[in-house]
Amino acid sequence: MERLVTRDRKSPDVRTAEVSEDEIACANPDHQLLIPRTGLSIIAASFAGGQTKAGVDLGPSALLNSDFNVLYHLSETWHIQQTSLSPHSFPPSPIIHHSGMSNLSLVSNYTHQLALQAYTHVRNNRTLLTLGGDHSLAIGSIAGVAKAMREATGAALGVVWVDAHADINTPESSLSGNVHGMPVAFLTGIARGAEWPLSDGSSRTPPFDWMEDMHRVDLGKLVYIGLRDVDEAEKKILQQCGAKVFGMAEVETHGIASIISRALEYLGPKTPLHLSFDIDALDPAIAPSTGTPVPPGLSLWEGRYVASELAKTERLVAMDLVEVNPLENMDGNGPKKTVEAACQIIEVALGKRSYV
Repeated sequence: MERLVTRDRKSPDVRTAEVSEDEIACANPDHQLLIPRTGLSIIAASFAGGQTKAGVDLGPSALLNSDFNVLYHLSETWHIQQTSLSPHSFPPSPIIHHSGMSNLSLVSNYTHQLALQAYTHVRNNRTLLTLGGDHSLAIGSIAGVAKAMREATGAALGVVWVDAHADINTPESSLSGNVHGMPVAFLTGIARGAEWPLSDGSSRTPPFDWMEDMHRVDLGKLVYIGLRDVDEAEKKILQQCGAKVFGMAEVETHGIASIISRALEYLGPKTPLHLSFDIDALDPAIAPSTGTPVPPGLSLWEGRYVASELAKTERLVAMDLVEVNPLENMDGNGPKKTVEAACQIIEVALGKRSYV
């Protein structure tokens, strides 16, 4: 069951009601997707399997239950359906070891389930907000949205990846073995499911074998904003694949207004857009409670500006907000500052249509 969140126009109370999955799926799946849409689906993706630090799975609850009350603000604009996806909701995955990594199968299974949910919501003409959770979950959210948009409109999805990190390592190039540093590689097909051996020498159906071409992101429809901590192997991959990259140095040199204008021009005027926003894109002074903070980052104003400009296109079909970790940098107001910054980004992207 899902929670349907509505706001009574005569009362400020946010209400919830139970809605079955059949009711969500009953809309005609063959209709043309229209932008803008009238409904917002929120998936609380409490997933931490793409990395090793405790606490990032608490991000969705921190965002939804904060004093900022982002649900209330969004309900002023949207008819909201809220659901959650926990890795405990389906059978445990076998542990596959490859190049020192584990959790590949877990991440694959989780993102597959997330992709199915994302696909259903977007195919039923709803905008999607996925709250993480670590950034590996974007394999699922973006794959589901990409397939839905291709089927409904024939259009390739444009992805704006706002992050301090490129997240384009492959299992072979990764130094950490953390899959939250690889989602772009899997989404674009740079990393594909080979027959990775188990530790006992046997073989198994490879992780991510569920991904089809319809799930993929075209490299010509990918834009990075805010990069500043990129592995040497990732730099080579980025050079070879030709992805459009606007690092922090370019943001500081040219200004965020110029950067987002160039990004949108690159993606094209008819491209549906997915914003995947890692909170570590912001400067750690603004958003300290995240697993891998790297200074200097985007100011809150710059982050809000990116969200606002994408919203103004009326082609923003989905958004991820990931890597909020309430257990990191708990001194002072770290978690509160981080959650409030994240909620402001969400509200500007999907609620208020102005960054000022």
